[in-house]
Amino acid sequence: MKEIVPDPPLAFDSPAGKTLARAIYDGTVPFESTLRNLCHYLRFAYNDGHRAFDATDDEDVLDLLATSLQALPLAWGQADALADALEPATWKTARD
Repeated sequence: MKEIVPDPPLAFDSPAGKTLARAIYDGTVPFESTLRNLCHYLRFAYNDGHRAFDATDDEDVLDLLATSLQALPLAWGQADALADALEPATWKTARD
């Protein structure tokens, strides 16, 4: 497994050489924070993909980007819902 890349949530330190999976398992990095980071990275990827889509006229590239841009919001929404479901602060409002 790779060492922690991209960075774990900024508020948490992980010993050098530890994988992100191990840091989450050990409780060094909360999985809720990792899911939130995932949502942010998906948003960045979506925004950058949209900029690339708007900047090109190549039909093959446009088709590929369109497919990617359709998949990203689905992944983003599922990761965001999972993060909300696993975050204790949202449990009470989710049950109401």
